[in-house]
Amino acid sequence: MKAVTEINSVKEALKSSELFYNLTDDELDKLLPLCQEQSYEAGAVMFCEGEKCNYVQTLKAGKVALETELAISRSCVENATIDVLSQGASFCWSALMEPHILTSSGRCLERTQIIALDGKELKALLNENPQMGYKVANNLVRVVASRLECTKQTMEHILSIVFHDLK
Repeated sequence: MKAVTEINSVKEALKSSELFYNLTDDELDKLLPLCQEQSYEAGAVMFCEGEKCNYVQTLKAGKVALETELAISRSCVENATIDVLSQGASFCWSALMEPHILTSSGRCLERTQIIALDGKELKALLNENPQMGYKVANNLVRVVASRLECTKQTMEHILSIVFHDLK
């Protein structure tokens, strides 16, 4: 009975994720064999900007700060938080796209549970099921656009501070 409960829990998490929310039950069932559940403690760095990305991840529980390195000057690099993700957020989408390099780092703000899907296997599944692939691709575009907007807002905030300090 425990295995069925765990499968249903993973399926529900996928159903509420921003990347897979509009898939049918049959399409979600096709994702289940690709899923691995993982847990991280608060403060853990889950992945680092610039590293190779092999797994698409969906946040089942917890909070994750997406951070990027900003060169403030030639000798000073600082981390900036781009976004804080919560349940249902999808990240590490670089696993689906060349060159498969992470564009940010992820740090847990509290105990966190994720569902990881192998990027190569997911891409193959989406290629075999074009309607499913189309839905996920559209959702992915929304995710990327949202992250771009968050990055823009972060940069605007940083620049407003810098320019204020120069006055």
